[in-house]
Amino acid sequence: MQTKVEGLVKQGQGLSAAVYLRVQAQIEERLQGVQTRLAHLESASDTAQTQVAELRRELTRTQSELSKQAGLIAAVRNQMDASGVAREREFARLRDREESNHRDVGAIEHQLAVHRVNFEVAKNHSTELAKGISLGIAGTDVANRYVSGWIWVMPDRRTIWLKNQNAGQPVTFYGYTDGKKRELVITNVARGSATGYLLLPGDSGESKQIAAAQNRGE
Repeated sequence: MQTKVEGLVKQGQGLSAAVYLRVQAQIEERLQGVQTRLAHLESASDTAQTQVAELRRELTRTQSELSKQAGLIAAVRNQMDASGVAREREFARLRDREESNHRDVGAIEHQLAVHRVNFEVAKNHSTELAKGISLGIAGTDVANRYVSGWIWVMPDRRTIWLKNQNAGQPVTFYGYTDGKKRELVITNVARGSATGYLLLPGDSGESKQIAAAQNRGE
């Protein structure tokens, strides 16, 4: 009996050892699997962290580039605004200069403008050609196209004598008050009259009076 009991004890001990070893092997196998999965997770986590870090660095670079571009855009906009103001000022300056040139040209044209008064004066008669300017014809020479007579100029009470004045040759005289030139030209000589024209400055008092009379229909 004792021998059997000892055999059963030994057999039980062998079975317990085998079960222990089997259970231990299973546990180690599971632990190895868990460690492998954990290593994969850690590796994946490292990769993810690396990608996240790279994305963060890329985001930082992009934000920096955007900030630089925003600065450039602002600088260009400011330059465009400044250029626009400068262009507006230049345009205003050119416009003022153009208006000034127009005024100067108008003034010059006004000074150069002349008023023509045509006339025909009978022999041995005198006619007022314009206010303060009269022409008298004393004699005519049809063959030589000469006239004789006088020009009476007011208010300086001046007489300009015409002696054998050739047709086509201007008689030049100047106003007493404004100092501007007047010209009288004989264009045709007939037996009993002489025709021609008188040129007056456009802004002279005589021209203004003639223009006013023309406007009144006189």
